[in-house]
Amino acid sequence: MKKCFGLIVNRLDDKVTLIDFLLNAKRFGHMIDEVIVIYSQDIDRGYLENVRTFVKIKLIHVNRLTPIYDELLGMGVSEKSIIKILGMDDFEKTGLVTYSKKRNLVLLQALLDGMDIVYFIDSDVHPCVLYKEGKCEEIDFVGVHLNHLLFKDVAATTSDYSGYFILPPMKFKHMDAFLTGIQKEGAIPYMSTSDLHNCLKLGIHEPYRTPTFTNKLLGGNLAMRTCFLDRIPPFFSFFYKMEDRYYLTRGEDTTMGIFFDQNHLKVIDIDVKITHDTFGTYPKQPDLLNDPLIQNRLFYASMGWIGRNPFLNYILGEDVKAMADVQKSAMEVGARALAEYTNDSRFLKLPHAIDCAVANLPAMIERYEEVKTAWLEITTVIERRKG
Repeated sequence: MKKCFGLIVNRLDDKVTLIDFLLNAKRFGHMIDEVIVIYSQDIDRGYLENVRTFVKIKLIHVNRLTPIYDELLGMGVSEKSIIKILGMDDFEKTGLVTYSKKRNLVLLQALLDGMDIVYFIDSDVHPCVLYKEGKCEEIDFVGVHLNHLLFKDVAATTSDYSGYFILPPMKFKHMDAFLTGIQKEGAIPYMSTSDLHNCLKLGIHEPYRTPTFTNKLLGGNLAMRTCFLDRIPPFFSFFYKMEDRYYLTRGEDTTMGIFFDQNHLKVIDIDVKITHDTFGTYPKQPDLLNDPLIQNRLFYASMGWIGRNPFLNYILGEDVKAMADVQKSAMEVGARALAEYTNDSRFLKLPHAIDCAVANLPAMIERYEEVKTAWLEITTVIERRKG
């Protein structure tokens, strides 16, 4: 089986953890056939040459896609499908590159190169598990995924992270209303005690792990078998506009988990929580009140979740308008409280963002149907050439 790592970065340099994962694979006896790197800024040539001493590397700039465009066109894929799946008109319009485009570029290159398994690793995760504060133990990252991935009809394996939670520690009146507004009600009990645990999540030792079937994917701790990719839509996220500015929607891994489930493909949560340096501050506790970078991350993450939610609820068959009405009502209270708590007036925009996200849903559905059709054509052509 041919295996590759898929890495998405702004800049490829020694701040990313790719070499840690390559060393980890070598230490546990796994061969990685190539690394596919999707980047948006530039490359440290010294670091690149270091990576090349370990493995073959494919570099794809998110907005310089002529090689992959030409390859797909030469295989007989329609120009319309190529343009849609590569999102080739979006950057000029918005100045943004969707999260899903980057992940789909990894999958496309893996399919073209005949890879059997793609391991997605984010630039801020590590091949170890944080069992208690300050103690991180290395695990067989490739092996623990592979052990479960080879079961019949298992299309992907994933797990949560150890390290700081996606939301920073916070405690303010009406926090539950804010969490309801971003459709994270499930986090209310956990966040209500964040002053006790500081949102630091720990892993579980091997004898106590309980792998289970799931429909929740985590994009930085994820392995996928390429043989199932012609049976599901691609990763999908989009953008939406508020006050003459575009914002990215989040949740391309969330929607992919639902696509697996709706197409009767199995995903296993392997319960191996690799370490995620969520805010780039570990071991320092993220400080929402005094660190502008943490406030920025929370604001843009909130905008991304709000942008995602109407489409997420649409594919789940929920009443989109009814849910949005409840969320906006809650957010009108929660956003004011959060803006006062952080002294950051940007959070006051969140209720209006919900309206903008709902208004964007028809365009989002239209794009989804277009990329789904394009993906089916591309994967069918690639599969036919393999056969």
